Amino acid sequence: MTGERRKQPRVPKRFEGTWRGASGAMRCTVGDISLTGCYVHGLAAPARGENTIVTITFRPNASIELPGKVVYTDAGMGFAVQFQDLDEALAKRLSVMIEQNKAEAAVV
Repeated sequence: MTGERRKQPRVPKRFEGTWRGASGAMRCTVGDISLTGCYVHGLAAPARGENTIVTITFRPNASIELPGKVVYTDAGMGFAVQFQDLDEALAKRLSVMIEQNKAEAAVV
């Protein structure tokens, strides 16, 4: 693979979560996140092109459900999701959570 495909900078921090789609549902770890997508770590993965909802727990009582589409998979490792159809309120909430975690990641 050559070049960076990501259009937005990502916060390289692990978050607990879940994903669900036509292929099923599983607990997972989100390895990084941006305003446009995330990488989900897990042994099982939905199919490329599948619509999925990733729920990310940023901290206790601070979870967010993000609809998206699987853009690629790494067999046995995880998959990348591009967020889709985020309304203005959800996009703003995601932006706030990312900014808070970006500041925390910089301190560590």
